[in-house]
Amino acid sequence: MGQCLELAISCLVYDSIDVSGAVVDLVSRILVSLEKKEEHWNILHNATASSGNGNDTICNEIMARILSILHMRMKYPADFQFDYEDEEEAEEEMYRTQLRKLYQRIVRLRPQI
Repeated sequence: MGQCLELAISCLVYDSIDVSGAVVDLVSRILVSLEKKEEHWNILHNATASSGNGNDTICNEIMARILSILHMRMKYPADFQFDYEDEEEAEEEMYRTQLRKLYQRIVRLRPQI
């Protein structure tokens, strides 16, 4: 599971929208898994929330990494013209919509991050 996570994150951070866009659904599923099986992830990665506030769990670390990547990937390129009739720019806008949904999911799950 850890290898899959690292590969997915590596692809998400990749500079090409074709590569990073291909793993958005996988990252979304990872977030669902983090949400539903947080205890399992923490046990698997030998992380414990010893402070009791949940700020040092592996799930929070993963979500913080993904948020950082999303922040970087959601920036528009300098030459972006917002021409929705241009197929490439329309694809970029759809890609950013998917990233925005991931961002919103993480913020709802962990507003403290």
